[in-house]
Amino acid sequence: MPLAFLAPAVLLVVGINLYPAIFGIVTSLFETRYAQRMAFTGLSHYAELIRDERAIGALKTSLVFVSGSVSCAILVGLGLALLLARPWPLRNLFRTVLLTPWVISQTVTALLWGWLLNPLYGPISFALGELNLPQADLLGDPVTALPTIIGINVWHMFPFAMLLILAALQTIGSELVEASRIDGASAWQHFRYVTLPLLKRTIMMVAITLTIYSFSQVTLIYTLTGGGPLGATEALAVLAFKLAFTDWRIGYAATLGALIFALNLAFGAAYIRVLRSPT
Repeated sequence: MPLAFLAPAVLLVVGINLYPAIFGIVTSLFETRYAQRMAFTGLSHYAELIRDERAIGALKTSLVFVSGSVSCAILVGLGLALLLARPWPLRNLFRTVLLTPWVISQTVTALLWGWLLNPLYGPISFALGELNLPQADLLGDPVTALPTIIGINVWHMFPFAMLLILAALQTIGSELVEASRIDGASAWQHFRYVTLPLLKRTIMMVAITLTIYSFSQVTLIYTLTGGGPLGATEALAVLAFKLAFTDWRIGYAATLGALIFALNLAFGAAYIRVLRSPT
């Protein structure tokens, strides 16, 4: 009976997640012509990947993008969760408003920020001009493009972190707050030694989810910059998308997909190890 109840969920996970992953790894072992598998090439695509400077650059871009996005989203989410956990007027209204970015799709988010940051007719550029400040093309400059996209991704992801951390804060008993006050702990000491350790598991779960989400990010980057300018924002997932559906090198693109899959597994295992640690 337990297996019968578990079977639908297991089949769904296998069909949606496991089978495509295995299919992609198998495809990476073949040369392809469009979507058709041709000759078996073994690990030749992986050997090419090690020598491919473009792929190595995309990997570095992905690591910067993911680490910057996840760390900033968690910090912003944690700060807002601590603020929203306190009783103050219109708190529920702000909770609802702050959840809006997570509800908006990646495509709409990219189009919205692309319009806001447009150097010719965007409202931010107009406001800077009215203040006699320099108008910069943040998405068109190789130096500022990646930090700008990280900021946009943080704006899109922080509500997820905020919501889960806020829910975890509600489970912390008031007696712990009273006990720390009686012991003479300051607000920072209470946060450092009481609140933060109790939020550890929630923060790690948020980190796992957002890391996997960011490593697989294609729509936001592709819509805003297409991986440019000069490859400054070409992350692994974007490069794999281009190779598969622009160059039709699906076998090699599947190799990049396998690399992303392996990185997600590695980061997930590391986070779980931290979760299981006693301190």
